[in-house]
Amino acid sequence: MSDEDGIRGQSIEDDRYKLNLSLDFNLGIDSDDVDLREGMDNVDRMLQIGPSLEVTLSETENTRWELYLPVRANFGIDGNGIDESGFTFSPNFSYFREFD
Repeated sequence: MSDEDGIRGQSIEDDRYKLNLSLDFNLGIDSDDVDLREGMDNVDRMLQIGPSLEVTLSETENTRWELYLPVRANFGIDGNGIDESGFTFSPNFSYFREFD
Protein backbone atom coordinates (compact mmCIF):
# COMPACT_ATOMS: atom_id res chain seq x y z
CA MET A 1 0.00 0.00 0.00
CA SER A 2 1.25 3.49 -0.82
CA ASP A 3 -0.27 6.81 0.28
CA GLU A 4 0.65 10.10 1.96
CA ASP A 5 1.98 8.14 4.98
CA GLY A 6 4.47 6.10 2.91
CA ILE A 7 4.80 2.62 1.46
CA ARG A 8 3.83 -0.24 3.73
CA GLY A 9 2.65 -3.81 3.85
CA GLN A 10 -0.14 -4.70 6.23
CA SER A 11 0.20 -8.11 7.88
CA ILE A 12 -2.41 -8.15 10.66
CA GLU A 13 -5.62 -6.18 10.96
CA ASP A 14 -8.62 -6.58 13.19
CA ASP A 15 -10.96 -4.14 14.92
CA ARG A 16 -8.41 -3.09 17.57
CA TYR A 17 -4.93 -3.97 16.27
CA LYS A 18 -2.97 -3.30 13.10
CA LEU A 19 0.58 -4.48 12.47
CA ASN A 20 2.29 -2.77 9.54
CA LEU A 21 5.72 -2.87 7.95
CA SER A 22 6.71 0.47 6.49
CA LEU A 23 9.58 1.98 4.52
CA ASP A 24 10.62 5.63 4.41
CA PHE A 25 13.30 7.35 2.33
CA ASN A 26 14.63 10.89 2.81
CA LEU A 27 16.81 12.76 0.37
CA GLY A 28 20.15 14.08 1.59
CA ILE A 29 21.12 17.73 2.01
CA ASP A 30 24.20 19.33 0.50
CA SER A 31 25.23 21.85 3.17
CA ASP A 32 26.75 24.14 0.53
CA ASP A 33 23.21 24.67 -0.87
CA VAL A 34 21.68 25.82 2.46
CA ASP A 35 22.96 29.04 4.04
CA LEU A 36 21.87 27.98 7.56
CA ARG A 37 24.04 24.81 7.30
CA GLU A 38 27.25 26.71 6.44
CA GLY A 39 30.23 24.85 7.89
CA MET A 40 28.20 21.74 8.76
CA ASP A 41 28.61 18.26 7.30
CA ASN A 42 26.29 17.16 4.51
CA VAL A 43 23.27 15.10 5.51
CA ASP A 44 23.27 11.65 3.87
CA ARG A 45 20.21 10.12 2.27
CA MET A 46 18.38 8.09 4.91
CA LEU A 47 16.39 4.85 4.65
CA GLN A 48 14.14 3.73 7.50
CA ILE A 49 12.34 0.41 7.70
CA GLY A 50 10.46 -1.39 10.43
CA PRO A 51 7.22 -2.59 11.99
CA SER A 52 4.58 -0.52 13.73
CA LEU A 53 1.74 -1.63 15.94
CA GLU A 54 -1.41 0.50 16.06
CA VAL A 55 -3.80 -0.21 18.92
CA THR A 56 -7.27 1.31 19.23
CA LEU A 57 -7.58 1.83 22.98
CA SER A 58 -11.11 3.21 23.02
CA GLU A 59 -13.74 3.98 20.40
CA THR A 60 -17.22 5.45 20.57
CA GLU A 61 -19.56 6.74 17.90
CA ASN A 62 -17.61 9.99 17.44
CA THR A 63 -14.31 9.61 19.36
CA ARG A 64 -11.29 7.32 19.20
CA TRP A 65 -8.04 6.96 21.21
CA GLU A 66 -5.13 5.21 19.45
CA LEU A 67 -1.64 4.14 20.50
CA TYR A 68 1.02 4.00 17.78
CA LEU A 69 4.25 2.02 18.44
CA PRO A 70 6.71 2.28 15.50
CA VAL A 71 10.25 0.83 15.57
CA ARG A 72 12.60 1.76 12.71
CA ALA A 73 16.06 0.63 11.67
CA ASN A 74 17.90 3.60 10.15
CA PHE A 75 20.45 3.39 7.35
CA GLY A 76 22.54 6.22 5.91
CA ILE A 77 23.29 6.02 2.19
CA ASP A 78 26.26 7.86 0.71
CA GLY A 79 28.88 7.41 -2.02
CA ASN A 80 30.59 4.69 0.05
CA GLY A 81 27.52 2.49 0.41
CA ILE A 82 24.97 1.85 3.17
CA ASP A 83 25.76 2.24 6.88
CA GLU A 84 23.45 1.21 9.70
CA SER A 85 22.98 4.30 11.87
CA GLY A 86 20.75 3.09 14.71
CA PHE A 87 17.15 2.54 15.63
CA THR A 88 14.27 4.82 16.52
CA PHE A 89 11.25 4.14 18.70
CA SER A 90 8.71 6.95 18.85
CA PRO A 91 5.43 5.94 20.49
CA ASN A 92 2.51 8.34 20.48
CA PHE A 93 -1.15 8.67 21.43
CA SER A 94 -3.76 10.13 19.12
CA TYR A 95 -7.23 11.37 19.93
CA PHE A 96 -9.79 11.76 17.17
CA ARG A 97 -13.17 13.42 17.50
CA GLU A 98 -15.91 14.09 14.96
CA PHE A 99 -17.83 17.28 15.54
CA ASP A 100 -21.43 17.36 14.47
